[in-house]
Amino acid sequence: MYLDLYRGLGLRKEDLSKYDTSLMEFDGHMMTLEGKISLPVNMGGKEVVVAFIVVASFSPYTAILRRPWIHDMGIVPSTLHVKVKFQTEESPYEVLGVDPEFIVHKLNVDPLCPPKKQRPRRSTKEHVEAVRQEVRKLREAGAIKETFFLEWLANTVVMKKKNGKWKACVDFIDLNRACLKDPFPMLKIDQLVDATCRHLRMSFLDTFQGYHQIALADEDQEKMVFITLDANYHYTVMPCGLKNAGAIYQRMMTRMFRDKIEWTVEVYIDDKVIKSKQEVQHIDNLKELLKKWKGFQWDKECDRAFQDLKDYLGRAPTLAASELGEDLYMYLSVSEHAASAVLLRDSGVQLLVYYINKTLVDVETRYLPLEKLVLALVHSTRKLPYYFQAHIVHMLTEYGLQSLLRRFDFTGRIAKWGTRLGSFDIRYKPRNSMKGQVLADFIAEFAPKSTDIVCLAVVRPWKVFVDGTSNTSGEGAGIVVITLEGLKLEHSFRLGFRASNNEVKYEALLARLRVVMDLGAKEVEVYSDSLLVVNQVQGNFEAKATRMMDYLLLVKQTMGNFSKVKIERVARGQNRHADSLATLASSIVDMVPRLIRVELVLEPSITARTLVTQITTTESC
Repeated sequence: MYLDLYRGLGLRKEDLSKYDTSLMEFDGHMMTLEGKISLPVNMGGKEVVVAFIVVASFSPYTAILRRPWIHDMGIVPSTLHVKVKFQTEESPYEVLGVDPEFIVHKLNVDPLCPPKKQRPRRSTKEHVEAVRQEVRKLREAGAIKETFFLEWLANTVVMKKKNGKWKACVDFIDLNRACLKDPFPMLKIDQLVDATCRHLRMSFLDTFQGYHQIALADEDQEKMVFITLDANYHYTVMPCGLKNAGAIYQRMMTRMFRDKIEWTVEVYIDDKVIKSKQEVQHIDNLKELLKKWKGFQWDKECDRAFQDLKDYLGRAPTLAASELGEDLYMYLSVSEHAASAVLLRDSGVQLLVYYINKTLVDVETRYLPLEKLVLALVHSTRKLPYYFQAHIVHMLTEYGLQSLLRRFDFTGRIAKWGTRLGSFDIRYKPRNSMKGQVLADFIAEFAPKSTDIVCLAVVRPWKVFVDGTSNTSGEGAGIVVITLEGLKLEHSFRLGFRASNNEVKYEALLARLRVVMDLGAKEVEVYSDSLLVVNQVQGNFEAKATRMMDYLLLVKQTMGNFSKVKIERVARGQNRHADSLATLASSIVDMVPRLIRVELVLEPSITARTLVTQITTTESC
């Protein structure tokens, strides 16, 4: 310890004990020793008594601590970073210096919603071990407690991070649905941009350690229960994935910086901007906010980057601003190489609020269509979190996304996406308007393809195999559809009227053309083993019978709804799948190996004609 520090502590020379060992300075000169004294040193909540040798010498340091103190504290020093790292007794889930009442999080559960217990899910050994390690860390930190009598229960979801490690989360989707939305106003991105205009210097800060684990209200802790193989636990602090987490954190930050917001600070949840209208004031503003100043330098590169940001924001398209508390609507669209989303507000007229687009990478191009739609929605929540946190978003789609995300037998990316989407108030509704959907389709269609991957937009037709049969037991038809993804769709139906074998085959052809048209097919290849039907449609045979003429006319009218229809005749052996379905529908079968949908067609597709013969008579002369 150097003499300046010793005197600054208010210690006297009489407090020193004698020390006879000689010491040498770094430059080789002998030091003047004043004596020796033992003082307690407290760092990070741990106190160690250290014997200091007081010397009268000049040094840029106040004291130098040797290896015994480093070993007692369990410190890991780094000469490269000129820093030391050690473990403290304080919990990482405590926000020091802030009253828990100031930042307490209350769930605000709707009393009309009954508690829900999720059914336990099966997990692999790797997932079970990842959950146990996470539970061990949380218990040591005091973030969770074991519980026995519970009303709410949620499952754990394990996902792999980019670094290859496992991350354990909790699926609070049921609890989030029961929680009422926090009405705290969330800032809009256009307001933040306007608030930072005409400021010469800005610094951006991001508190990347989650939500700093804000304390939970005592009455709500028993609601946040999750299940493990060993026991059930409830949180005592606010974890990630809650519905109103963003609003709670925004409220806390607004209270903390109330006297500085709009003057030198702008805050959006965990992102902060320190702004200064004059360059000379910026360092003082940073010092006032950070309390510990470690140096800052704004160079030409910073000027250039900031100017590029302003130029980019100046070229942004004009969009409609959302109103506080109003509901927003979203449309999704996907293609082979892109996924897009359009966010709208509806005040009698649909106005565009924001639109986003994502080019699919190599792996994502192989996702199923429903998975691509969910990926587009998840990407929207990442790019536009402020809209999803501040508004109720109605997802307008004709696909069953809600039933897909609510299933409990999914793991992997579906479970991961479902957990993330469950933290937002997203309501799925059937699509009844095409205005926003047209815009979403347009963005997806004209989205640029990635230059790093090969994504060939090859148009492949749908393949349809049809067959019909008529016997003494009845009339039936069988259809097999092979989609673009290679999925086989089986369908058979029974006719509720008497028909010939050729009429049944026409009914099968018409039924399948209608179905693939409803599924959105543009190009279709139809295969049938009927020589008469195929040649009549191709124009090789002439339809002479009245009913055959009517069927042929109706088929050609239906084929006009497609961009391309190709019909070919195949051998009966190549059409056995559709033939078996037709036989099934026309016969009485006691045992069916799998579930096959059978519909009843009550009336023929064509109306019966009344044949009128005109007879002319002439009078005899």
